[in-house]
Amino acid sequence: MRKIEFKIDSKDMEKIKETLEKLPYNTEETINNYLRNEGQKILIDEITSKIPISKKGKRHAKTHKWFQTKFYHLSIVVTTANQYYYLYFVNEGSGTSKKGTYIDFLEDGGEKASKKIAEGLMKKLDENLEIKER
Repeated sequence: MRKIEFKIDSKDMEKIKETLEKLPYNTEETINNYLRNEGQKILIDEITSKIPISKKGKRHAKTHKWFQTKFYHLSIVVTTANQYYYLYFVNEGSGTSKKGTYIDFLEDGGEKASKKIAEGLMKKLDENLEIKER
C-alpha cells in the first residue's frame, strides 16, 4: 500500500514558526482543524488530478474514492484504498500497463499540494492573529 505524508517544507516552516511565536494562544487546534478540512481536500484534489485514466472502461480510481486518510497530531497521511491496489506499483513505474509512462502522482500531487497547504495555513494563522489583536 502506497502512502504520502504531508510535511511542511523547511522554508515554509520558518514563516509559520514566526507567526506562531506572535500568537498568544495555543495554535495546534487551528492547525489540526485546517489540515483535517481544507488541507485534506487540497492534498486529495492535487493527487487525484495527476492520476491517469485507463481506456478500458473499468471502474477507475480517479473517479472514485481511491484513498484512505489518517490524521495525527499536526499531520495527514494518505494511503491507497485496498480495492485500488494497482496504485501501489507506481513508485517503481511497473504498474499494470506495459505501454503506459511512469507518473508518480502521489509524489507530484503531494509536492504541489504542500505549497498550497502551507500558504492556506499561513493565511488562516494570520486571520487568527488579526482577530486576537482586535
